Amino acid sequence: MIFEKIQQIFREIFADENLVITEETNSEDIPEWDSFAQVLIIEMIEKTFDMQMDLDEVFKIKSINDFIKIIESDKGSVRC
Repeated sequence: MIFEKIQQIFREIFADENLVITEETNSEDIPEWDSFAQVLIIEMIEKTFDMQMDLDEVFKIKSINDFIKIIESDKGSVRC
């Protein structure tokens, strides 16, 4: 369920309903994934999962899997 929600967030941000990501997808795989897109992704993930990432977590994000790990680590307050 977490992955599917992240998939939808990426499709929405990059305005591509056919965009397919994997857990290994990173910013090098999506040319439009720049620093501005990263901020939008983080904001939408925080809103969707009712959580807040701290700066240490944000700076460590390199792939979709990193987002998943952060969300799962905050699972107690996540609404899926």
